[in-house]
Amino acid sequence: MRGNAAVYSRKIHKNQLLDCSKSGAAHAHLYMLLRVFAVYIKQAAHKMPLSRFTFIVKAPGYTPEVHRSILASEHFTTVIVGVANLASAVLVAKEQAQSGTQLIELCGGFTQEEASQVRLQMPPTLPVGVVSYSAEQEAELARLFA
Repeated sequence: MRGNAAVYSRKIHKNQLLDCSKSGAAHAHLYMLLRVFAVYIKQAAHKMPLSRFTFIVKAPGYTPEVHRSILASEHFTTVIVGVANLASAVLVAKEQAQSGTQLIELCGGFTQEEASQVRLQMPPTLPVGVVSYSAEQEAELARLFA
């Protein structure tokens, strides 16, 4: 909190609002109180329990050491890693679990069976999902992955 909101917050904590209605400043105090809460709510809106996410992409020729990108902000980090096969995906998932990732998503190039194999290697509290497509899109995907 900055400026008047911080000063007003200290006054609230010192119980200096008790006689504000007698002084005629009730509306001013209420206004400042609302400003304090608005600052708090604005700060809280940027926080969510999920703050670190990993996306693993499988394609021929990808190596995790080379094909890796990190998108980071003050509130959220996304790690994108390319792998060529299931064994590499498992190693990357384990590495990311140890690094504190809270959610792993596998690209649509992974089968449900492969996703299950990755899940089995993770702590039970770490969700591992796989991108899926509608039945209508399956024919186009089959053409792309042929």
